[in-house]
Amino acid sequence: MKNCEYDIICVAQPAWDGPYAKSTVLLMKEIAKHHRVLYVDYAATWKDFFASLFKGDFKKTLRLLGVSKRLKSNPTEVKQLAILTLPPILPINFLPNGKIYSVLSNINGWVASISIKKAMRKLNLQRPVVVNAFAPGLGVSLFNRLNELANFYYCYDEIGEADWNKKHGGKMEDIYSRKANAVILSSDALRQEKTLLNRKTFVVKNGVDFEKFQSVPKEIHKNHKPVVGFVGSLDSRIDYHLLHQVISASPEYDFVFVGRVVDRQFEGLREYSNVRWIHPVDYHDLPNKIQQFDIGIIPFVKSAFTEKIYPLKINEYLAVGKPVVMTSFASLPEFDHLVEKADDANSFKQKIAKSIQCNSLAMATERKAFAKNNSWKKRAEEFCIIIDQVMCSPHPI
Repeated sequence: MKNCEYDIICVAQPAWDGPYAKSTVLLMKEIAKHHRVLYVDYAATWKDFFASLFKGDFKKTLRLLGVSKRLKSNPTEVKQLAILTLPPILPINFLPNGKIYSVLSNINGWVASISIKKAMRKLNLQRPVVVNAFAPGLGVSLFNRLNELANFYYCYDEIGEADWNKKHGGKMEDIYSRKANAVILSSDALRQEKTLLNRKTFVVKNGVDFEKFQSVPKEIHKNHKPVVGFVGSLDSRIDYHLLHQVISASPEYDFVFVGRVVDRQFEGLREYSNVRWIHPVDYHDLPNKIQQFDIGIIPFVKSAFTEKIYPLKINEYLAVGKPVVMTSFASLPEFDHLVEKADDANSFKQKIAKSIQCNSLAMATERKAFAKNNSWKKRAEEFCIIIDQVMCSPHPI
């Protein structure tokens, strides 16, 4: 990977730690092999602080208060990576748009900038490139406060349709995207919309840690029934009505769901005797779970939010060689020859049966080969090429 010389500060919405895969974290781990990276962790609010305190998570609360070190260097095998925990900021998402929101947002930016600048001095980061990952509100208030060379916005979902940030997310994203030197998106559908905000828009799709997904054991104890599996958050994206119909009509299969439960509708599925729920697992344990599936499913509803998704799990299923059945929630033509699509319960069940019965070693090999070309290493190279072109070209694109 040939790059210009620059350091990166990633101001991130996703928390570094957590029991599920995050594209921002996986990208930055790869990028840190070639650039120094300061990952500014999820900006916890005072509401988050007290929630952690009441849960007895004293390590987190002490770190938020600065009693424990905020800056953690070399948290992985990647030596050029450091993670910064910010002090708690004011919770303002509940406020209406207006002067009060704007003033408090600027205060949050000031608090964050003090902590980031302190970390910059410790790490000797002089003129960084700032990558804002899905945190445009904080990005707007931090803009030009870090002596940065440039600002890039990394967007992997339709923020204006996200339940947790509908009130301000879209507006702040519009402002930050117009200010940024370039916008990098995770799907073609997102690019079609965001091009209106910034003419320098690019697509870097989600990937998979291919080598990690090849390290699973070859022989896994199988259930007496085929296993239909899902990994990921059990939230509002899931088509629970479809799943009720499929599961109730499929006693010949075991359905295994691995992930955090966000939507209470999932509790209704747990009443079926052939449904099993597994707590979220660390990313390095995920390949072992998927290996135990006979097939992976992505039963998302069709919505303004899901139509712009490029799901992480699709490459993860394929990397282990598993067949995939999904709803046609988004246009993902590159996968059309590898996955089955169905939108009603009867068709979905038929596609599951067909995929399991017709699976073969040759088909599994083809799936793995496709996923290998979508590795996070390759995605990180694409990401850095975009930054290089914007930053280093004598005639910037």
